[in-house]
Amino acid sequence: MREVRFPVRAGVAKLEDAAGLGPAGRKPVGVRVPPPALERLLGDLVDGARAALEDDFVGAYLVGSFALGAADEFSDVDFVVVTERVLGADTVERLQALHARIHAYGSWAEHLDGSYVPKASLRRPEPGERYPYLDNGARRLVWEDHGNTAAERWTLREHGVTLAGPDATTLLGPVPADVLRDEARRRVRDYAAWAHDDETMRRWKQSYVVVTLCRLLYTVEAGTVATKPEAVEWALDRLGPDWAGVVGAVREDRSDRWLRADEPVDPETVARTLAFADYAEAACS
Repeated sequence: MREVRFPVRAGVAKLEDAAGLGPAGRKPVGVRVPPPALERLLGDLVDGARAALEDDFVGAYLVGSFALGAADEFSDVDFVVVTERVLGADTVERLQALHARIHAYGSWAEHLDGSYVPKASLRRPEPGERYPYLDNGARRLVWEDHGNTAAERWTLREHGVTLAGPDATTLLGPVPADVLRDEARRRVRDYAAWAHDDETMRRWKQSYVVVTLCRLLYTVEAGTVATKPEAVEWALDRLGPDWAGVVGAVREDRSDRWLRADEPVDPETVARTLAFADYAEAACS
């Protein structure tokens, strides 16, 4: 099994502060390498995808927190595999076998989250187009539009970590800031509606709603994509004292909430979270 080594600011230790790097002017990520177990996993993912896809394999890339330089031990391992064409059923079944085998490794393997995207779809994306997608924790691919977002294409092009294949900038053009802003406004409405779906709210969902809304509001203002920590700090600085409590709380319990993900949230926190969702939706109207 081949190990993949690549320049990425890994996330199992505290990230080094980089002077002058911020949401508005992020430079290429640093030179730490991920832990050996993750390197071996990614090597197996790349080799397995090559074998399953054969001539349809174009490249494999890390996106998400590992690409943006903000991963930690609780992060998803977000990936994109680019293919020459839309995959047929036989090829998808070979990929199913690959992911069932990899999932059995445990640890990082259970946090793989990514899509197999046709090359043409990167250059000419169609709203709602679905790709074979592996959800965090899943053993099998499903056809979803989860990775079909301007934000993911922006991250791939601007900060994607190449595991194999050509540089991502050769596969798709720049994603305009207005496209990112428009998508973020639509997603704010979707997340605000989702927040109101439940009479009760579990701890994982409450935190995810708040952090995601911070990221989307950041994108509406800046026209780029922020990491979770960047977006939370931006929200604390820019959104005013009314939201400092609900936003600050999610910053403080990053590790603890995964141990208590299914616990119900107290009614006061739910009310503040829903009020924050309503505020975000109104801000994007």
